[in-house]
Amino acid sequence: MTATIYETEDLAAIRSQTRRFVEEKVIGRGDEWEVAGEVPRHLMEEMGKIGFFGLRVPEEYGGIGMGELASVVFAEDLGRGTYGGFTATAIVHTDLAMPYLLNYGSHEQKSKWLPDMLTGEVFTAIGVTEPDHGSDVAGMRTTATRDGDGYRLNGSKLYITNGGIANLLFIAAKTNTDVKPSRGITIVAVPGDAEGFSASR
Repeated sequence: MTATIYETEDLAAIRSQTRRFVEEKVIGRGDEWEVAGEVPRHLMEEMGKIGFFGLRVPEEYGGIGMGELASVVFAEDLGRGTYGGFTATAIVHTDLAMPYLLNYGSHEQKSKWLPDMLTGEVFTAIGVTEPDHGSDVAGMRTTATRDGDGYRLNGSKLYITNGGIANLLFIAAKTNTDVKPSRGITIVAVPGDAEGFSASR
């Protein structure tokens, strides 16, 4: 049992519940996921029903509104299963993609997507890396131009964790080419069923 001066009763409960989930649902099954290169979506929805995806989400949107240490404890005990793909799948959703909506999304966007993100029915990814320039945002070629109330994106991304299973993706694209190459970038929320969008293994 990990002991720390920062441990609280709530954090201990997250640790215990995450550890139990990993022992019961992950250990002994993860080998086949690693070979397949994909974690079953139903497992993510099970995690959502338990409440794992709402640790850092404010209560007004259905979460429990805890701080950064909740994510640390959650990630630490997911890692006990020793399956990096499984851990990354969950953490990309909760701590890489979801924060863009939480920190920069409108109230309307949060109300629309967060409830299903918490249950795992809407699963997320963050798209930055590109075929020719890796994760170097200065060399990014994907663009987003205004089109009515939204944006029209043009470009491609590569090596996107959850990219093949996500149904809401946060895509980095250039919206202003008149500034320094590392500037003028916007994160655009793209539903997986958006016209012209496709994802493959």
